[in-house]
Amino acid sequence: MQEGYRTISGALFRAPNIEHNNRDHIPWNAKAERMDRNWITVNGTQDFTIQEVYQKLFQKSYADWLEKEHKKCRAKDAPATYYEKILNDKQKHVSYEIIWQIGDMDDTGYDQDLKAALAAESVLKKFMERLMHRLPNVTFMSKERIEDPGWKPPFEAGIIITNLAFNGDESTPHVHMTFVPYADNCSRGQKTQNALAQTFSRMGYKTTMQQAVDLAEDFVWQDTPEGRKPQMVRNAYGAVEWIEEQKNWIANLMKLKYEWERLYKGKNQRGDLLLSDYRRERAAE
Repeated sequence: MQEGYRTISGALFRAPNIEHNNRDHIPWNAKAERMDRNWITVNGTQDFTIQEVYQKLFQKSYADWLEKEHKKCRAKDAPATYYEKILNDKQKHVSYEIIWQIGDMDDTGYDQDLKAALAAESVLKKFMERLMHRLPNVTFMSKERIEDPGWKPPFEAGIIITNLAFNGDESTPHVHMTFVPYADNCSRGQKTQNALAQTFSRMGYKTTMQQAVDLAEDFVWQDTPEGRKPQMVRNAYGAVEWIEEQKNWIANLMKLKYEWERLYKGKNQRGDLLLSDYRRERAAE
């Protein structure tokens, strides 16, 4: 570890473990004497259920779409709820999770360097406040909002936080943020959808594609029933762009408060890349 440097993680997952995050069951590596360092800002297991979130955000739109499809003699086998539809979808996921962390167990661990761990903890706490109250196109679910018939997200596309928990009883302080992507006034399909790429794109963070190339830098093609088509790959991922923006905010705060610089790890070196391009490549890793 370079003195005065810390990594910043923002790992995106598609299978959140809310029971673990909220300590409904205690992981093997948790320390009982630090359990009081845990806190939950948005509780998606006690205050409401994910099924209630889907009922609130999507069900009316889905029912309207389903009625139209049935009149056209389509979607005969569609499930009765949007939650079930997404649960059975092979590409979409009911919710997503980002784990935010500063440093690692060696340079910011509670047991190895308590002062550094507490410093990282304070930065992450400020970041949680930012997630809750200071970011456009980000809001959170609560019991009151579930029960309020007039409440709806204050944007057409954004992130609905369904669980936000800080864990301080493991080796290194970190935050679990579980969310549902929300896109309203969609032009295809039902009006309101769980659509990850579309949500981030409409937030200003586009996912784009380009034709793949092989090791010889020749274009890659694929044969399909409709003929020969280019093999496409992502060259920009909207969710990664948004995550990288938040990591830059964390980096600025930890530098201001503790004079820590952000440390990049991995295979790629910056070389002649612009810093913005380098950061995107590192985030994509």
